[in-house]
Amino acid sequence: MRSALLTSLITGIAIATFACKESPAPTATQADPLAEKKQAAQSLGELMGSPEPAAKPTQPSQKLPPGHPPIGGNSATGLMSDFTKVHAPPMVAAPFANKGSAGGAGSKAQSQAPLKASGAGSSAELDRCLKSFEDDEDKKIFRNAFLNVFHSNRAMRNPGGAEQNLQKLLEKHPKSAEIYRVMGYAAVDNGFQMARAMRYYKKAIELAPDYGEVHYALAFMYAMGDRSKGAVHFKKALSLGIKDERGIGPRFYAGQAQ
Repeated sequence: MRSALLTSLITGIAIATFACKESPAPTATQADPLAEKKQAAQSLGELMGSPEPAAKPTQPSQKLPPGHPPIGGNSATGLMSDFTKVHAPPMVAAPFANKGSAGGAGSKAQSQAPLKASGAGSSAELDRCLKSFEDDEDKKIFRNAFLNVFHSNRAMRNPGGAEQNLQKLLEKHPKSAEIYRVMGYAAVDNGFQMARAMRYYKKAIELAPDYGEVHYALAFMYAMGDRSKGAVHFKKALSLGIKDERGIGPRFYAGQAQ
């Protein structure tokens, strides 16, 4: 009896002792099956750092390439408006001039003339240029290109097409200052491609140092930057009989080309 009681007492003590022992804490995985994945993502974020905010789109730069005239008529320098005034050809009489005015048919014919009579880009210059070509087909190509560049009616111009045709003609006449001269004006008239025009004009002067119309064109080109060089070309143009029909002398070279 005593033995059975002792055994029961020992068993009870053992059970109580076992129950009082602290159970091991559950692992992170046991506590939350997603804890390990969440911690891994959080650790990666800490390692990489917070993502930088997306860059705000910037407006395209309004800075023009060197030598390019300002765009728009509100430039502080006013060069663009000057360029437009100087570069635009003097307009002939209006096509719908009064038929009863003095001159009659003569005035009507003058109003419809595709080129002005004299000066840069005139019929006089065209006639002189055509003398440098012997082949009739070459003359035709050049004449059409000349008209597409200098036509008195700007709506009749096609400077881009003229330059393409002259490029082909240039393959046959690589030393034609006349071709380079017309391509120079075409480049300016076709989006104010100033650097391109300058290359053409310089090549024309290299081939024909006494080409007055080109000196005059360069005088204006340099007015956008190096006016000391422009003054040299302006003086040379005047010495070759070119009239300052655009008025660039008083506007850009007053007192510099005397």
